[in-house]
Amino acid sequence: MQAFNTAAPLLKSKGILRGYSSIFDIGIFLILTGLVFSRFALSVGLIILFLDSVFSGHLKKNIKKFLQNRFLILLASIFLVYLITGLYSSDKSYFFERIRIALPMLILPFSFANREGTDHDQLNKWLFLFFVPVSLTAIYSAAALFCRHSSFSIVFDENTHLITPINHVRYSLMVAFCIFIGIHLLRSNWLKSSFQKYLSLFFTLFLVVYLHFISVRSGLLGFYLVCFFYVIKAFMLLRIRKALVLSVLLAGLVLSASQIIPGFKHKLVVSKESVLAYASGEPIQSLSDNWRFRSIEAGLAIGTRDWLLGVGLGDLKNAMKVELEKVGKKGIKLLLPHNQFVFVFAFSGILGLCLFCFVLFKAVYIGSASGLPLFWHLNVIVLSSFLFDTTIETQVGLVFWVFFSLLLSRK
Repeated sequence: MQAFNTAAPLLKSKGILRGYSSIFDIGIFLILTGLVFSRFALSVGLIILFLDSVFSGHLKKNIKKFLQNRFLILLASIFLVYLITGLYSSDKSYFFERIRIALPMLILPFSFANREGTDHDQLNKWLFLFFVPVSLTAIYSAAALFCRHSSFSIVFDENTHLITPINHVRYSLMVAFCIFIGIHLLRSNWLKSSFQKYLSLFFTLFLVVYLHFISVRSGLLGFYLVCFFYVIKAFMLLRIRKALVLSVLLAGLVLSASQIIPGFKHKLVVSKESVLAYASGEPIQSLSDNWRFRSIEAGLAIGTRDWLLGVGLGDLKNAMKVELEKVGKKGIKLLLPHNQFVFVFAFSGILGLCLFCFVLFKAVYIGSASGLPLFWHLNVIVLSSFLFDTTIETQVGLVFWVFFSLLLSRK
């Protein structure tokens, strides 16, 4: 720990961590950069935050503050939903593999227990530190795709893949979130120079275009839901002119993207065809959508059979394998239910799902009441992705959600 205390001032003096002055700040720096560039850096950042909270000399104070903070307790309670099912999971090896991924739900809330909120200047620095790498990697992704295909008229499907620094679904959520970070920075007084403001404006507009270019539905849905809520809010506050302007801008964006960006138009058509085919009981032509729907059906079947407590987190893998083989999905890559709520229902039953939903939405309600608008932007984006993916069942997805929820909440 002394080595870290020695390193922090040195890094600051060299300009590498300007504005960062403690072990906690170094941990945050590693998490922010690790989310985009390195799972190793992400893991090291989590370890540093945990060690700082345990060995900083204020362990008893941290524990007391943690137990007194409803928001932190609620977030950490999600981990208990996972942990309890280990009592009746027969496959302990897979259980420990999954519970290790879920550990940040416990580590991060405890690590933030002794933090009395972050001043706006420092918070904006951290947000900017995340905003810039996501923007730069998006530019690199677009350039790399253009070099590979010699065109931006690319339709991404099972045969044409995205070039992103991390999983494209999680990355699309980060891109959507960074659009609102960019708007937040532009509206604040934190950006001082004209260069910083124009750069942030360019990055924000580029991310909007890039999000439609890669056409990942999770990120697009989150982006448009946040925008739609602002339209509804404007109507409810009788700001009719503002609501109409926002509505026209959003409608124009969708129509323009569907005409200019082939990938976006293709994704709209495929999504419509998949939903209609599933509703009418016909075969779904999109392979990824077919697997997604089948995995959700399998998860519902598993949860329905063991409706009270579920099969246990450790046994979900084998249960999914058996269920998918029943419908002829042999030899394919194992799919977990592509819906976070169905995933929880399958391994923890109706009791676990009710507890999960209660602590999840209660935590979001408390955080939204006291946090920055970016808090609910983040949660609209992430929670909407729960409908199509197990967003928090990877280290990157989980840390992205929990870390920024803690950072942006005042509780």
